[in-house]
Amino acid sequence: MKRVLFFLLFFLIVFYSFPQAYDSYALYRDALIHIQNGEYDSAEEILSQLIKNKSDKYYADALFWYAKITLSSGEIDKASSAIEIFLTQKGVNPSYLEEAKYLKGRILFLNEDYESCIKYYDNFLTEYPESSFYANSLFWTAESMFNLGLLKEARSVYDTIAKKYSGSYKAEAAAYRVKLIDYATREEELIDLLRWCQEEYLKVVEQMGQKEKSYKEALSVYQKRLAEAPSSEEYEALQKKVEELTAENEALKKQIQELKSGVSSSAIGQ
Repeated sequence: MKRVLFFLLFFLIVFYSFPQAYDSYALYRDALIHIQNGEYDSAEEILSQLIKNKSDKYYADALFWYAKITLSSGEIDKASSAIEIFLTQKGVNPSYLEEAKYLKGRILFLNEDYESCIKYYDNFLTEYPESSFYANSLFWTAESMFNLGLLKEARSVYDTIAKKYSGSYKAEAAAYRVKLIDYATREEELIDLLRWCQEEYLKVVEQMGQKEKSYKEALSVYQKRLAEAPSSEEYEALQKKVEELTAENEALKKQIQELKSGVSSSAIGQ
């Protein structure tokens, strides 16, 4: 009888000593299963329970997965808070630690803190030169540069991703960005060229307008002298000069009209 009571007491002690550990493991396991099945809402609900107990064995791991899930669902504040707390924990899974640091950079980008994102990933890549997130980190660095209008610098980084990390799933997006920047640059150069051409057209039109005025004044003088010509020889010479000036004036009018048409076409194209 004493032996039976002893074993019963032992059983009760064991049972009540380890239920929390068993429950934590079961919850954590269920959360991972939900994540694997794409049931993120259910996983988030379970993980939110686990991260309430800081002394729980699975507290740090739960924080990590909670951050990943909330970030993927656009809950940036929740993800940021979980990441920051996770990064203060000791003895965490090294692979989780590396990814958590990478995700912190993603949060900076999503919060549109582009300058901080660039600096952060520069430090991250120095710390993890062989990181599996290397290409991704470069991509978000380039995206930050792109959003800051640093197109030349961004293009260089995008080009590196497309060529050196062609196996990365960010390579195609990087190659597209290179084409986009090149197109934007060519378009800007074309606009500058059109603007320059238009300004030059206007200058030439103005100069020719002044020439036309001079021709008209000279023609008026010769016509007046022609009417007062004392001899037939002088009359013929003046008549020839008048005809030349008239022909030159007509040619000049035609040139001015063509230039004006060119200006209008350029303005429409711009």
